[in-house]
Amino acid sequence: MVNLDFSSSMETTIKRELKGVIDLYANKQNKRSNGTAYREIIITFIDNQKIAIRVKIDGSIWQVYHNEKLDSKITKFEELQSLLEQNRTKYQQLLAKAVLKLPPSMKTALPDLMKAAEEKKANLLAAIAETQVKIAELKVV
Repeated sequence: MVNLDFSSSMETTIKRELKGVIDLYANKQNKRSNGTAYREIIITFIDNQKIAIRVKIDGSIWQVYHNEKLDSKITKFEELQSLLEQNRTKYQQLLAKAVLKLPPSMKTALPDLMKAAEEKKANLLAAIAETQVKIAELKVV
C-alpha cells in the first residue's frame, strides 16, 4: 500500500506507479464526509479515463472514483492499474458511441460542403465522359 502524503514527491510517485497519466490535480485542502477528513487527487489518463482518489489525512486511500463511479475495493496502485486496463476498450467504445448534438442556433457548413462536393463529382464525371468520347473519335480516325 502506498502512503500518499501530498508532498512534492507524491506526483512523481503516482506517475511512476500508474501508466499514461497526462494530468494530475491534488487538492491540498481538507474536506470532510461521513466523519472522515480527506484530501482529493484527480488523475486524467491518456485514454480520457478519470480517477479521483480520496486520501485520509494519515495518507491511506479511503475512496476511489473511477469515471465518477465509486469503487471502494481498490486500495493499491496495482489494482487501480489493472482496473484501468480492463476498462480501456469498454470506455473507448462508450465514448465513440456518444453523439454530440449541436444546439439549434448553431449551424454547420457540412451540408454546403457536401453539395459542393457532389457538384465537383458531377463535373468531373462529365469531363471524363467527354474525354472518353474524344479518345474514341481519335481511334476511329
